[in-house]
Amino acid sequence: MSSAADALPGLPHVTEHLTIRQVPGEGIIVLERTAVPFPESDVALDEVFAEFVAVLRELPRADLDMIIDSRRSRGRNDAAFERIQHKYRRDIFTAFRSASVVLASVVGRMQVERYEREGGATDYGHFSDVDEAIDALRRSRGEGGIESAG
Repeated sequence: MSSAADALPGLPHVTEHLTIRQVPGEGIIVLERTAVPFPESDVALDEVFAEFVAVLRELPRADLDMIIDSRRSRGRNDAAFERIQHKYRRDIFTAFRSASVVLASVVGRMQVERYEREGGATDYGHFSDVDEAIDALRRSRGEGGIESAG
């Protein structure tokens, strides 16, 4: 019998825009954005999202916690990005046991909080460091939730 802590097939998944990796020996995946900006074109941006959502769909998401590390990426909130991100938001976030976000700025945190208010996303733990998010996930098992830092 396998568990989410076993090595997950297809990971790590690396593209110029992001890396999806598993924390070794844990049922935690980290989706790390790179500094490479997402494409400006609606079609190209949709293709990027569709590719990484396809990878996520192959994982046992209900048994996994996800951490999104967006510290290296430049934030976007233009109409094209918002439209395409909204299209995939439920596929990205809601099937996981929990989701946490690692952010570098207050503006990024405000954008994530807006996503939470708008629906289609879960309540996230907000952190400034991946290790801090992993530690919070470990502490939360059996305690009923993730407590954000700060």
